[in-house]
Amino acid sequence: MADEIRVNFSLRSDLANEDPIVIIPDQQLITKSAIGCFSSTITVGTSEETFSTFGELTTPGLVVVRNTDTTNQVLFGSATGVYFMKLLAGEVNYWRIIPGATLYIKAEVAAVKIHITCLEN
Repeated sequence: MADEIRVNFSLRSDLANEDPIVIIPDQQLITKSAIGCFSSTITVGTSEETFSTFGELTTPGLVVVRNTDTTNQVLFGSATGVYFMKLLAGEVNYWRIIPGATLYIKAEVAAVKIHITCLEN
């Protein structure tokens, strides 16, 4: 297929005294109507930083971020001190960003490196 992004996912949770939780592996197809990609590895410190520039992209869309640290976590927010997401060491998450939005990013304990990729919408 053309003009699309494919995201493959599955989830399994096994915890003592809990029934296993399983989401059957699936694939989400997301329409992509423009050419362009921004990708960078950045160091995030323990003081809040802002991130709003995705290189030459005119309409940022799908953002994929990976915390490459092996120990520390990083917080993402939509305003100063207002965080909506935490990535633990090694975790990955993706979402569609609203064009013009600013990310507020802060490492909780020690500086971390994150890899962030954004696809043109």
